[in-house]
Amino acid sequence: MASEGKPAIQKAHHSLQVMSLDEENRRLYEAREMFLHDQATRMHEAKEEGLEEGMEKGLEKGMKRGMEKAKETVAKNLLSKGMNDEFVMETTGLDQSVIDKLKKSLPLPSQ
Repeated sequence: MASEGKPAIQKAHHSLQVMSLDEENRRLYEAREMFLHDQATRMHEAKEEGLEEGMEKGLEKGMKRGMEKAKETVAKNLLSKGMNDEFVMETTGLDQSVIDKLKKSLPLPSQ
């Protein structure tokens, strides 16, 4: 057939076939097309919503991790200046186990 490779002609041929349907079959065809269109729209919206939610969670997680790293850096600086554990915990909000871990990562004081 001459219309096999030409999308515009194929679309026109399809439209002609639909218009040739009797009223009931055309109504069923249009209802099915509307359903497929609505389904595609819902899928697109769900995908967009999922992407947005994922980006928000990723940003939140990244900010939280950055804040923890900043607290650890402050704690290391305070510990290297000789501040006691209680002061460092109070200042940074870190718990004793994190302070202990950070103290082990600090270089030994020179004598």
